[in-house]
Amino acid sequence: TLGGGLGEVRAALVAGAAPAVAAAPRPADLLDAMDLLDEAIRVSAAAGTPAVAAGLTGVLARLGRFLDELGLRRVASAGEPLDGKLFRVVGEEAAGAGPGVRVVRAAVCAGPRVVREGEVILARRSE
Repeated sequence: TLGGGLGEVRAALVAGAAPAVAAAPRPADLLDAMDLLDEAIRVSAAAGTPAVAAGLTGVLARLGRFLDELGLRRVASAGEPLDGKLFRVVGEEAAGAGPGVRVVRAAVCAGPRVVREGEVILARRSE
């Protein structure tokens, strides 16, 4: 027997029916995956594995082109000062050698309109 749904495809083809096609991924799922890729890139770069970071960056860029085709622009860099129209602060962490703001969820725009608010964690400055 064929496993993993292949049996159903074979039966549909034998019967002359078109096999069911999986639904296209929702943009929200794609954006969540891209946020996870951003974190994996950050961690792999910090761990001294630049080849892994470069490969993941390539995957992220390809997904970004797909978003462009949907008319969406992903903003994964908060910049300083923080743009309150695009990002909201969701936490703080001890300041390290990295930037003062770490994006944990990219903002998304459709033209001038913000369709998904981004989330950032601020580096707490020592006093």
